[in-house]
Amino acid sequence: MVKLSLVQRDILNACFWQWVHIYGGDSPEGLSIEKYYVALGQALFGVLTQTEICEEMGTGTAATVAKVWRGETEFKRASKWAAESFATFVLEKVLAAIGENDSFRRLALSELLVMLSGFDLGQNRLIVRLSEITAELEDKFTAEGFETLHSQLLTYRDLARIAQSHARGANKIKNEKTLKQTILPLLKRIDLLLEAGREAGDVGSVLAELTEGDITTLRFLAGASRIVV
Repeated sequence: MVKLSLVQRDILNACFWQWVHIYGGDSPEGLSIEKYYVALGQALFGVLTQTEICEEMGTGTAATVAKVWRGETEFKRASKWAAESFATFVLEKVLAAIGENDSFRRLALSELLVMLSGFDLGQNRLIVRLSEITAELEDKFTAEGFETLHSQLLTYRDLARIAQSHARGANKIKNEKTLKQTILPLLKRIDLLLEAGREAGDVGSVLAELTEGDITTLRFLAGASRIVV
């Protein structure tokens, strides 16, 4: 079980209840309000214990009862949705921090994000966005567009490194496999973009800001250089 600092716990709780307020909605058919709230709380499972989740939700549900509910189909469906939706919500906050140039908030939220059970290093909105920006640049290369791509690629690299710092045993190997399958094809596309940009003279100062101009290898994602702030 992850041990959160007091500040991390407060940030996580604030994000969670903001998400519940915006997206929680009414309980679906087949689930009582009590069950639904405990199902929403499963978005925190793995970061918080079942006992902590039940206390946080304030329904008076015992952890032993919640454990039984986790085996029920409707409860599992709601829990899965909650985990994925909440992770996406936190990721959106990470992306917003990029736009606001707030590296401290971005890194604090990134560390919480990789702990969430609903976060998938290989399938998330950041990966989708990176692919979309790359496609736009393949259609028309601009220095501004490449800077956007670079900043979001740095964020993905940071997420990968933080995830690996928390992973143990088989999860480390799983993350490495995910990186190779997910990001390597994208990096190859970016490599072709860079070649075209160099030939057209459009890369210039953007390349000068990159770490040794090396963004197209796994070393960029898994290397030992510090997190960029």
